[in-house]
Order: sequence, then C-alpha cells, then structure tokens
Amino acid sequence: MVGVVVGLKLRILRHTLHGRRAVLVALGSVYGLAGAAVTALVPLAASDVATATDLIAVFVAAWALGWAVGPIALGGGDETVRPENFALLPLRPGELARAMGAASLVGAGPVVTLLAFTAHVWVGLRAGIGPALVGVLATVLELGLVVLVSRTVVAALSTMIGSRRGRDLGTLLASLGALAFLPLQFLSGLLAPMLAGGGLGTAGAVLRALPTGWGAVAVRSAAAGELLPTLAPLLGLVVLQAGLLGLWGVLLRRRLTATVSRGGPAHRDASSAPPTARRRGRRPLGAVVVRELRLWRRDARRRSVLLTALVLGLVLPVAWSAGGSTAGAYAALWIAVFGATQLANGYGLDGGSMWALLVVPGSVRADVRGRQLAWLVLVGPLVVAAAVAGPVLTGSSSAPVWLAGLVPTLLGAGAGLVVLQSAYLPVALPPGSNPFSRGGSGSGIGCLQGLAAIAFLLLLVPVTLPVVALVLIGRLAELPVVAWAGVPVGVAIGIAVAWWWGALAVRRVEAHGPEILAEVRTPAA
Repeated sequence: MVGVVVGLKLRILRHTLHGRRAVLVALGSVYGLAGAAVTALVPLAASDVATATDLIAVFVAAWALGWAVGPIALGGGDETVRPENFALLPLRPGELARAMGAASLVGAGPVVTLLAFTAHVWVGLRAGIGPALVGVLATVLELGLVVLVSRTVVAALSTMIGSRRGRDLGTLLASLGALAFLPLQFLSGLLAPMLAGGGLGTAGAVLRALPTGWGAVAVRSAAAGELLPTLAPLLGLVVLQAGLLGLWGVLLRRRLTATVSRGGPAHRDASSAPPTARRRGRRPLGAVVVRELRLWRRDARRRSVLLTALVLGLVLPVAWSAGGSTAGAYAALWIAVFGATQLANGYGLDGGSMWALLVVPGSVRADVRGRQLAWLVLVGPLVVAAAVAGPVLTGSSSAPVWLAGLVPTLLGAGAGLVVLQSAYLPVALPPGSNPFSRGGSGSGIGCLQGLAAIAFLLLLVPVTLPVVALVLIGRLAELPVVAWAGVPVGVAIGIAVAWWWGALAVRRVEAHGPEILAEVRTPAA
C-alpha cells in the first residue's frame, strides 16, 4: 500500500507541476534551499562539537515549529493525496497512516528539510565516521518527526474544528499560529551569543530535552564516545514516531467517518430566516450581505481563515508590546491588513457554486458590493474597537492621529482588496474535510496564495502615502491642523478606493466570469 500511495503522489506531481505552478514551486524551493543552506552550514562555524550541536537543536526546533503551525496559519497543508481517496478501501488506520506518511515525505518541502537536517551529518563528520553515521540516522528520524507532527496537528485540529462546538478552538488555533512568530524570534536571538562563543545555559538544556534536539544529543554523545547516550535519543525518536503514526491513523479514520459541519442544512425554508434577513433578502445587495455573513460564520474553512486573520492582527502587535514597544497601539492597522489579505479569495472559497452568480443577468455588481459590505461588517467593528482601545491601554499619545487617518483608509482599501484579488487571482481549493487546506504542497497553491497576498499587499502602500505624509509633516512641523487633516483625506481615499477597486472587480467578473469559474471549480491537486 505504501508503494501505491507514493506512486500515486509522484504521478499527480508529474502531471500537475507545469506552467505557473511549476514556477511557483521552483520559487518556493529557492527560498527553502537558502534556509536549508543556513541550517546546514552555520553549525560548522562553531568552535566545538558541543556548540555546533546546540546550534542544530535551535535550527531543528525552528523548522519543527514551522512545520507544525505553517499549514494552519498559511494554509499550506499537503493535500496532494487525500485520505478521502481511500475511504472505500478496507484499510486499517495504521496501514493508511503509514501509506500517507510515506507520501508526505515526497515533495519539495520534505526534500528541503532533509537537506537542512544534514547538519547532523556534517557536524558528526568533524568527529569521525561513526558520529557521521549517527548523524545520518538523526537526520532521517528528525525529518520523520517534524512531518508526522505537522500531519498529526493538522489532522487533530481539522477534525475538531469541523463541528459546531469547535468554533472556539479556531480562535485558539489561530492564536497558536500567530504566537509561533514569538518562539522563532526567541530562537533567532540565541544564535548571536552562541556564534560569539557563549553557551545557551538553561535554554540549551531545554532545547536538548525536546525531541527536536534528540538527534543533536545523539551526535554529541557519539562524538564523545558514549554508547548509551547515543542510542537512547535515537530509540526515543523511533518510539515517538510510532506513537504519532498510530495517533494519526486514528485521526485519519475519524476524518473519513465524520461529517464536517457547515452550519446547518444546505437548504432552508425562507420563512425560517430571521425577519431582518427576509427584509434584506428582498434586495439583491442585502441578500448577498446576509449570505456572506452566514457563510463566514458557519463554514469551517471560512471560519478558520477569518479567525486566523483576525487573531494574527491582534496577537502579534500586542505580544510585541510586552517588550516595551508601542506596537499594540496600532493593532487596528494590523487587523485591517491581515483581514484584507487573508480573506481575499471569496470566489475560490465558493468554488463551483459561482455558476449561480453567472447565470443571473446583472447580478455581479450586487455580488461584489455585497461582499465588500459583508467584509466591513465582519472586520470593521474589531478594527474600530482596537483603534479606540489600543492607545488607551498602551498610553501612546502619538497613535490617535495616525489611527484616525489610516483606519478609514485601510478599511476602504481592504474592502476593495478582498474583491479585487478574488476577481483577478482566484485560487481553487481542494475538496475534503480539512478546513486548513489551501492546496497540496506539490501544486504550488500555498506559494501562490502567499505571493498573491504580498503582491496585492503592496497596493496598500501608495493608498496610505497621502495620509502618512500629512501626519508626518504635521508632527515634524508641529502643526496639529496639518496632521489631523489626514482624517478627512483618509476617509475620502478609503471611500474612493473601495468604490474604484470594487468597480474593477465587477468589470473583471462580468468580462471573465466563465474563466474564473473554470479556475475555481477545478480542485487543487
């Protein structure tokens, strides 16, 4: 079964990696190889094997953290081969998990990570052939560990969040994705003192005690000629992976037998809708707003995207404020930006159901404008609340003038961006019960969404420049009137940009609706 699933994934990759997707995978691989080179070569600059293995423990912990939270925060879970493909086969959970685990090791991500973890081999080679061979085992075992951790975390959370009772878990999940940047910042801060000749102290002991550091411990012990301390970490990794494999098998079986809650029956009687919804439903614009709000509240995949975006924007600046900065005062701007860039794939989330829009003449304008209003209803109140509370809680006296001008600008630009990106660069999503999946790793979909978010994010820069210039000039010249003039300018720009970008989206969908439908209805490989 393992050979069949691995061969299936290789065949899928061979037939899907072409054109734009091949370019995106190649681009992502270049960045990954750069990180792998740093991981593999930096430990060689250490003065001794002990310091080098501590560096390896730092790097492997960082890679493991990326593997664990990356699919959640960025939607990069590998769904090239989905468990649903084998739902009708009489497979035991362990057998399915072993086959899917072997397939998970195929792709650009695992190959890049394997190259990064060869740091174990090069550091071990400094002490001789024996430690180098131990480094080979440590490399393979650590790679299997991070891949299994990633798959198990995503499988567990996607199974739980699919239920109505799992909504609160989405917030916790998004928070974990956001807070992952803080451990990475802490780990990167350990590199400079280590390269300068200092030790890690307590942090080093903790990192070596984690499973991500067991491979480094085995190499260090082999270099010192200690047999039992060399074998124990390697055996520990084997046992841990066996446990993760069994757990993943159980979760895969639950995924195949459970039904993801989409928030109720697919068809409702109009009389069961709230009176407000029925009144709004008489007009196309109001009907679209109500539909979008219900979808974002009930659909598991939409909930995961929405909660991740909002908590990313809220937690990151607040967490950085703990270090003494005033970033928390500007949390409203972060929420507006993340809310726009992460939620800008509306037609991709709709998938094939977009055909209902295209068969109704004259419905595109109401659809686009309704999506914009729904986004403002979802994100706007939280942005405004953060803009009011941020300066008060942080005691920042300079934040109010900046927020008063930039918040309306970014809300208007965000309302335009969510429909503009969805119309010009829709991304098809794979079917299945995993709400975090944005496409298989081999398809380049995760890379595509990341690059698209960055490209469209750059559109916000020229939009905010007039407000930034006014506030900056007013503060430097000590002219409060000039600084506060950024408020009406920001409001005017926000309204103009929201209307302009919405009009561009309307024109795009009206002219290329069938092409967009063909793009989003094709499941991402």
